[in-house]
Amino acid sequence: MKRFIYLIFAIILSSCGAELESIGEDFIGNGSSIEMYEYRITETSTIKIDSFATSTGSNTVSMSEIFIGRYSDPLYTGTTVITPTFTIAPEYAPVVDEEATLDSITFKFGYTGKLWGDTISLRQQILVLHELSELPIYNETVDNGMMFNIDPIPPFKRELGRAYFYPNKKGLKDAYFKLDKNDKYLSTLFDRMKYKDNMFNDLPWNFINEFKGLAITADKNNDIIFGMNATPDSLYMCFHYHVGATLESTVKIPLTTPIFQYFNATNTPTRKFESLKYQTDEVPIEESAFALIQGLSGYMVKMVLPVPPPQDQYSTLVKAELELNPLIFYNSSITMPQTISVYKSNANNEILSQLQQASGDVIGKLEKDEQHLDASRYKIDLTEYYNAFSMLPEEPSISDEFTHIILSVPSMSSTFDRVIIEDVPVLRLYYAHYNNDLL
Repeated sequence: MKRFIYLIFAIILSSCGAELESIGEDFIGNGSSIEMYEYRITETSTIKIDSFATSTGSNTVSMSEIFIGRYSDPLYTGTTVITPTFTIAPEYAPVVDEEATLDSITFKFGYTGKLWGDTISLRQQILVLHELSELPIYNETVDNGMMFNIDPIPPFKRELGRAYFYPNKKGLKDAYFKLDKNDKYLSTLFDRMKYKDNMFNDLPWNFINEFKGLAITADKNNDIIFGMNATPDSLYMCFHYHVGATLESTVKIPLTTPIFQYFNATNTPTRKFESLKYQTDEVPIEESAFALIQGLSGYMVKMVLPVPPPQDQYSTLVKAELELNPLIFYNSSITMPQTISVYKSNANNEILSQLQQASGDVIGKLEKDEQHLDASRYKIDLTEYYNAFSMLPEEPSISDEFTHIILSVPSMSSTFDRVIIEDVPVLRLYYAHYNNDLL
């Protein structure tokens, strides 16, 4: 579809950018025009990424945040379950008086402030702390030692404790696991600290080779996903003890060895998206009635953009803008991202690179209308991209390289934010046509 907007409307088009304003001024009295081509991007589909990294693949640098939880959405995204795993070990050999008496054992975790899910009904949530029976399989030669959301969590050896809390700031701040101080292994471990056992030499490896690590699972009735601080001072096992009548103290066994720190994230889709087995699979928006972007669940939107229309030497593209109309809920339990990322792709839905222009990475910005939420839009400026596209030879292979794009949350492994698109996206191309009789 195309529309012609002539001089009388040129100044009204100032919302399309400063370029249109200046062109409108230059055209006064010369009979030139602005022409708009509007395309409905019917080739819009939901795809699902095969995997995404949930670790750093480094022995020295780790992610400062890990995620945990379970959330079920029967209408859109299905059920997402996230389980973190990690190792703990003392930073140095503990110094504990031989006369010390063990009082209690806790496991602490810190809340980062990121939370998605039902925080209104305040249904009690349960987390379960497990000891692992094996270390995760780590291979430096494969993907530089990176761990991915599809990598399994090692088998559990036993349950160590449970944490109960309500899904609000105070509930998460105060939550912790209480372990059994009479547990045979843990009480013996405390005695080994007192008597300087060999497992506390050559740290962290002697300790890790015996105590393989931990995992935290969400109860099947939980309905939130949240972020945990993944630092030694916020994720640790703590032995509380006293010496004599009054002297109380603690010894901590904190998070360590980033190479074994990652989380598994699985998504069981709704029936509409159950055909998305591989990244090459697509569910068209016309078939599912909406397209879907969501972090941690792996959903992204694939689009095939139109080839720009042929123009003569007296035409200039002054604005190219892709517009998405997201479905917005009042008091939604799942937030929408302020920006979405745009990637170059191909017919196989591979992510080739971030889409870039001279001004930097191309992103979609949410323009939210608080008074009329239905009028909120994501807008993606593709002007430089389409200008470069217009100058290329009209060859199918080149066109394919430019027409395929993928939209995603900025970081698949660090947010559960979601975008639901019910209306077919619209691309508008604005061309200035100069009156060549006056040149």
